[in-house]
Amino acid sequence: MYSLPITSYSDYWRTARVWGSYLSGIAVLAAGTYYSPLSNPDISKIQQPQQRSPQLFNTKSLNDEVSFLESRHKALTFNNELAGEVSRGTGESSMKAPEKTILGSGKMLEKTEFIDKEIPFETKYIESDKLPPGMSQVQEDGEKGILRQVAKTFEIEGQPVDQKIQASYQLKRPKKKVIIQNSKPIKGEQFDLSTLKISQSLKVESTAYTYTGARTASGMIPRQGLIAVDPKVIAMGSKVYVEGYGYAIAADTGGDIQGNRIDVFFPDLRKCVDWGRRNVSVYIMNNK
Repeated sequence: MYSLPITSYSDYWRTARVWGSYLSGIAVLAAGTYYSPLSNPDISKIQQPQQRSPQLFNTKSLNDEVSFLESRHKALTFNNELAGEVSRGTGESSMKAPEKTILGSGKMLEKTEFIDKEIPFETKYIESDKLPPGMSQVQEDGEKGILRQVAKTFEIEGQPVDQKIQASYQLKRPKKKVIIQNSKPIKGEQFDLSTLKISQSLKVESTAYTYTGARTASGMIPRQGLIAVDPKVIAMGSKVYVEGYGYAIAADTGGDIQGNRIDVFFPDLRKCVDWGRRNVSVYIMNNK
């Protein structure tokens, strides 16, 4: 009769603990590593990490790379600033560029130059009774001044890209133009005074006359604005201004009108009496 070996209670648990440890180890290896069921893994084919030998850097090449990157950064920055100024359309750039900056294949150059601009002169008007009403006369000609600016210009390949005014001063001061004029209302004949100038002025004795029923020596019907003169002193047809009377035309003569004497016409006797006889200034005008 076959009999089983007698095992104590302590031996049983010792054996179970050993087998449990063994089986758990096998389970861990199976989960982490794949093995072929037919053959053992070839450990020689597993790649070992390569160990690099220390590398020596070329200091000169590294410096050249840094310089190149810095120059490219400056060029891109300048391009962005210039594009921003042009898009705003201000006409004036606010960039502050060095004397020479590499921009692509071109160079930006800086040069200083002088720019002269004209300064307009002012005109001064002086009222004067020495001229007939509506007349004007240039007493002193005006002259333009010169403003000199010191400008710094930035150019790329001969094309200006920006300009800064460093200083400005008056190289020549402008000179005022002085005009004497009489802006009182115009009386008498209407002339284009802009085409006339005073060629002569003289003192004369004047009297007044009215209708006599005859035409003037020039054939015109008498009216206010016509005067009688001595043709040897004032030519017939002359345009004149008689002080106190107004603008008139020398269109008549008279037997008593000799030398510095004139007769002025009024349409009624009352005005002739009011005028009477008086000394006046006569301005003789000719075309300019």
